[in-house]
Amino acid sequence: AYRRPEITFFLPTPPHKEEFLVDFRTVDSKPNSADSPEFAALKRRIISLHKALKDIAEAEEEAPLAFVNSQTSNSSVSSVVAAIRSVLGPDPRKVSKIRNEAEFFKALRDQAQHAGIYVILLGDLGSHHSAISLEEFRGMCISDSLAPMIIINPNDTLKARVFSLLHEICHIFIGVTGYCNEDGMIKSHYDRAQETFCNAVAAEYLVPECELSEENIQEPLIQSIDKIAKKFKVSSIVIARRAKDINKITHTDYNYIVQKYIERARAFKNDMRGGPDANTVMAFHLGKKLVSALMNATSSGYIGFNDVSSLLGISVARLEKVAR
Repeated sequence: AYRRPEITFFLPTPPHKEEFLVDFRTVDSKPNSADSPEFAALKRRIISLHKALKDIAEAEEEAPLAFVNSQTSNSSVSSVVAAIRSVLGPDPRKVSKIRNEAEFFKALRDQAQHAGIYVILLGDLGSHHSAISLEEFRGMCISDSLAPMIIINPNDTLKARVFSLLHEICHIFIGVTGYCNEDGMIKSHYDRAQETFCNAVAAEYLVPECELSEENIQEPLIQSIDKIAKKFKVSSIVIARRAKDINKITHTDYNYIVQKYIERARAFKNDMRGGPDANTVMAFHLGKKLVSALMNATSSGYIGFNDVSSLLGISVARLEKVAR
């Protein structure tokens, strides 16, 4: 029930709870304070993994990344977007043929990992029986200059993952560590300055106001919004919110689109038929940067295969297949 080893219950006091991850989650527009045992266990695994990666970076005397905590939530949105582009590189949509949101996410993720950020897709404890819901978390980041890390819940839609990735990258640039569950473009009555700012940065990166201003939004509204969303490789709700913010649609129109978006999200189901084998999927979820960092560390003697197996939650026998 608690997702803890049995030895835990023989300790004289309850285990220490890590508190450095700031909770930005909301439920029905109110702060959320409770974790499921599965999400608590996932956080413990992530914290242990990050500690190991930071220890490896220190052992290898890697230089701190200058962009981490280089901005503040008092900076202008445009300046932070420019800073992100200067570190990651040009918008992949501008320099290569991006056909869909899956390719866009992969390109952005590759840029982030090349810049030094670990980007991991993790949403369960090893099986779908322990899947972490989107109400628990959509994205999470640890803003650390030696081993910055972003965790994206793969149970989310592809389009939502793109927004979450940019949102968490902004968190790293302003030096804020934490996790959130809210759809970035649906305004909540419960608000935090950092969340609002990171939403604005992600939105401006994905849909620049100057470019959206040139788009023609007309009836039928849903089809028009969807067409623009397809062009920018983002969700319709992002386009609708941006359009509302620059007065291209009314608040009533926006509420209507939000309702349609929620209905779509509830109907969304991942298609698990076909596709690559489980080890290939696992390797993709972990990311090349993470796998190579851990495997290189084993070769250097900084960490053992059993430790890597424990950190990733996969068997030693499977570890070699995933790394390959």
